[in-house]
Amino acid sequence: MPSVSVVNPSLEVRLTSDDSPLIVERLLRSLRVELERLDGVEARFAEKPAAEPDGAKGGAVIADAALWLFLASVTQTTGRIVVEQIRAWHSRQGRDRTIRITRGESFIEIPGDLDESQERVLARWLDQDAP
Repeated sequence: MPSVSVVNPSLEVRLTSDDSPLIVERLLRSLRVELERLDGVEARFAEKPAAEPDGAKGGAVIADAALWLFLASVTQTTGRIVVEQIRAWHSRQGRDRTIRITRGESFIEIPGDLDESQERVLARWLDQDAP
C-alpha cells in the first residue's frame, strides 16, 4: 500500500490496560497489523524522542501505548470501517481493556463489551463532523 501523505494523524487510538507494558506493546502491534490491512489506512506508533545521552544510538520508543492513524480520506464511512475493525480486534482480545479513540478535541472510549446504548453513542460520535 502506498504511504498516506498527511502531516497530522486523523485519529489517535490509545489502549488502557492493567497489563504489563510488554503485553500492551504486543497488543498494539497486533492492532496495528489489523488496521494496516484496511485500504487507505496507515497506522504508526505514537512516538516521542527518547532521552538519550549524547552520541548514543537508538530510535523512537512507543509512547503511552497509542497508535496514530493516518487516513487517505476522512469520511463517515471510513471512520466507521476503522472503528468496526478496532471493535472486532478488541472483542477478540478480552474485555478487561479500554480503547480510547481521539479525533481532534473529541474522544470516545470503547469498553470490551459494548451494550446497545453505548453503540448508539458511538454511532453519534462517528457522525459528528462527517463530511
